[in-house]
Amino acid sequence: MWLAAILYNLTRRYTLIKILLCLEVIAILLLPEILLLFYLAQLYGKLLVLAIICITSLAGLYLVTNSIFHITKKIRLSINNGLFKEHEFGMLYALLLCGCLLILPGFITNIVGILLFIPPVRLVTAKILTKRLAVDMQRAYCYMKLYS
Repeated sequence: MWLAAILYNLTRRYTLIKILLCLEVIAILLLPEILLLFYLAQLYGKLLVLAIICITSLAGLYLVTNSIFHITKKIRLSINNGLFKEHEFGMLYALLLCGCLLILPGFITNIVGILLFIPPVRLVTAKILTKRLAVDMQRAYCYMKLYS
């Protein structure tokens, strides 16, 4: 029964098509990343390239996790005061995008993820995401208001 509900939600409003297109874009974007990794591994050695990717990914994820913790703390305080701040939710979504990019192995995704971590770039990304995800932010606010 719950599987049918999940499948229904996936097919509603072309959600399944959107998910598949996003996965296709990610796969296409990762091809140059993989080629760059192979090239750099031949030039500098496999272990060095792997170590650099791991170190940058872990350091970036540490910074993003810290920032997400602080923003969720601000969101909870504003919810307790009865305020809905789209800006904070947008910053949270931008940081989640940044974290996803840092998780993917490679130099290009790490550089883009680190660039998204810079506050002015994060602010622009948050504004774009706020426009696109306004309904989802309102739902998240209502959910957090109920369970806080």
